[in-house]
Amino acid sequence: MSPLKHLTAEEKKFWDDNGYLKLSNIFTDEEIEEMSASFDDIYSRKEKADGVI
Repeated sequence: MSPLKHLTAEEKKFWDDNGYLKLSNIFTDEEIEEMSASFDDIYSRKEKADGVI
């Protein structure tokens, strides 16, 4: 898991003003690979069930 990062004052203000943040480098490459494999697995099960989840 990636190390914990605290929001800067500028990020906090942007969050307060807009309700979202675009953050970089939240996940490691390994975490992204794991999530991608999980999503692929879920998607393949969805197709086999004719779109019924």
